[in-house]
Amino acid sequence: MKHNNHNQTDIKESYCNCFIKKGRIWKTESLIRKAETLPIFQFDVTDINLDEILRWQLVNLRDYLNHYRRVNQADLLKPIILRSDDYIMNGWHRVIKALFDGKKYILAKQFKVDPEPDFKI
Repeated sequence: MKHNNHNQTDIKESYCNCFIKKGRIWKTESLIRKAETLPIFQFDVTDINLDEILRWQLVNLRDYLNHYRRVNQADLLKPIILRSDDYIMNGWHRVIKALFDGKKYILAKQFKVDPEPDFKI
């Protein structure tokens, strides 16, 4: 896969199956494992800031199609994972699907204390 016009940070943020915030990286499978025992609750998706800047590097039609496909295939029975401050660590595609479908709530799990990242850059 060619990644012309991207620097290494862009590529990591675009194609990593992980959550990246301020140089800290949580792998998706690690987040899911760490959230296994957290209780599930109904999270109000209508409170989400729709102007949130996402780090999805959507630079061409292929990128848009990939994300559109992921939204369509998103499983709303699988809870999203929230940081202690309500920020979504995992589940943006599910949130978008819920909003498209006109849902007010989505299943969620939330850390009371955020887990340590898997990596720091």
